[in-house]
Amino acid sequence: MRERSCGRRRVLRGLAFCAVFGWRFESASAQPAGRGTPVRRVPTVVIDPGHGGVDPGAISPNGIYEKDIVLATASEFARELAARRDYRVVLTRSTDEFLPLRERVARARAWKADLLLSIHADALPDSEMRGLSVFTQSSQASDREAAALAVSDFAVLTAQDVPSALVELGCLSNPVEERLLQRRTYQQKLARGLVRAVESFSAAHGPA
Repeated sequence: MRERSCGRRRVLRGLAFCAVFGWRFESASAQPAGRGTPVRRVPTVVIDPGHGGVDPGAISPNGIYEKDIVLATASEFARELAARRDYRVVLTRSTDEFLPLRERVARARAWKADLLLSIHADALPDSEMRGLSVFTQSSQASDREAAALAVSDFAVLTAQDVPSALVELGCLSNPVEERLLQRRTYQQKLARGLVRAVESFSAAHGPA
């Protein structure tokens, strides 16, 4: 795992965790409540596949686009999480669609998200670098460079009213991870790890 400075950061163990136009999975567990029976509140998790449309994101040496990798993995993640029937799960985009960063946050707010997870993948100058990273927002940046980066690349983390994290699934610039990230079995493995992280977060914090 590599480390980066950008405000407060956490790299969790193993596979870590981190309106109206998106792809919505409604919880199938809800049943009509009887008279006098309290209705259980189902938390909303918004999954945001980065980039899309005219914005390909990072591009691997072999021409693999970040926007395609993150959409495929986010879709697996959404299916896995919705299957638990304990969450309302929404994707900010389900197709190769360009969304401005502020629109992603606006959609999360419109859906009253209890958690926003933005899914990305890296491409770095050093092809030896690999690993998954998780970024969260701090009230105070560690330096000016980190502050500028947070405002431009990490805008999805600036919504103080929505708990959020940005997950980098791995490095497309690394030959091993470039191959792994294209495999559906690996995408499913990442998705299951993210589901466990959301469940741990929910157990610790409960609905917002």
